Amino acid sequence: MTDPTRMCETCGGDLAASEDWVRHCPRCAGVPEKPQLSFLSEQGYHLEFANSPAPLGFEHSVGGPHEVAGAACNGHGCNRPFIRLLTLDLRDPKLSFISRFKREAAGRVAAYQLPLYYCWACGGWPTYRLEPTGHVTVIGRSSTGPEKDFPYPDYPAHFPERRAVLTPIPTEVQRIIREANAGTLDPDLRFDSPHETHLRPHHQVGGSPYFVQGTYECNDCPGCGGLMKVLASVAADSGSEKPFVDDPFTQVVFDYCAPCLIVSASHQCT
Repeated sequence: MTDPTRMCETCGGDLAASEDWVRHCPRCAGVPEKPQLSFLSEQGYHLEFANSPAPLGFEHSVGGPHEVAGAACNGHGCNRPFIRLLTLDLRDPKLSFISRFKREAAGRVAAYQLPLYYCWACGGWPTYRLEPTGHVTVIGRSSTGPEKDFPYPDYPAHFPERRAVLTPIPTEVQRIIREANAGTLDPDLRFDSPHETHLRPHHQVGGSPYFVQGTYECNDCPGCGGLMKVLASVAADSGSEKPFVDDPFTQVVFDYCAPCLIVSASHQCT
């Protein structure tokens, strides 16, 4: 029986005859490792709160209640409905990089809406599929259960709904964010006040968000096995009296697999 510590990380072949530091057998040594970070688009957009209705007939929103079947954190003693963090209206031409999908309207979930859910009560990392009928099917989560008064006492069941608009992120700002994530940003720029505001979590769709931990690996899609792509990042600000989480340097990152209509969420904090 092959010692698992002496197996090629790519194909599982025996490394018994190789030196201790070798991670791959000769057949796989020249094969590039699978990339673990991919983005849906080059251009990114910040979501900014708006006080007036959207003028073009489509609306994005932050927060809001929902009665979507399946959108709940069932198991491990949590049993709370997911918090609806963002709802994206895919009729917005700025989101043409996200594959459109048409579903029958069901409850508050209308056709062409892509809802992003999370459970802050237990910090679980849910993965769910968007179903044609408008409900969702949870197909994975990572949690040991809710913690008392987490993320803070009297945490609400939902947050007031706020309209939001997409604002393009300038090319120079996107470059600074990518370099900060890669650890190659000039320190003088990192602490230069005009740029420092960009090096913190924001509500963002598309592009490369700033990762508070510096690095990030996309999840593998449980449907097709392919690498999912970064769709959005959600910061702490709910646009209401209470925040989603009481740490401004905490974010939820959403990956998306368009062919499978699967969303996966995870959070980062400092």
